[in-house]
Amino acid sequence: MRPTVEYVGFQTVGDSRHYQLRVRSAESSHDYTVSIPNALFAPGFAKFQDGPELAFQRLQREMAIDPEPAQGSFTVTTAEFEAFREAHRPHAKPRRNPPATPETPKIG
Repeated sequence: MRPTVEYVGFQTVGDSRHYQLRVRSAESSHDYTVSIPNALFAPGFAKFQDGPELAFQRLQREMAIDPEPAQGSFTVTTAEFEAFREAHRPHAKPRRNPPATPETPKIG
C-alpha cells in the first residue's frame, strides 16, 4: 500500500507557521511538522492558503529520499518557496488571433 499524507492542521509559533502532516501506510503512522517562516507570507509572496501545499511538497521531497524520514520536522527554505512560486505563476494564454493593427488613415 502506498503511503498517504493527511493534513492535520497548523499552529503559529513565533515567526513561523508549523503545519502538521500525518503519513499513513499499512504498517504505521508518522507525524511530521513542516515550518514556513511568516516572512514568506508577506504581501506579494505566498498566500496563507498556499501553506499546506508548500508543506506537502516539502515532505514529499524528503519522502523521495527516505520513505520514512527519521527527522520529524522540516523547514521550507526561500529557494523552495521561489521554485513553488515560479511553478504557480500564471502564464499568459496565447491569443487565437493577433490583435488587428490599426491602419494609418489616408489623407487626400
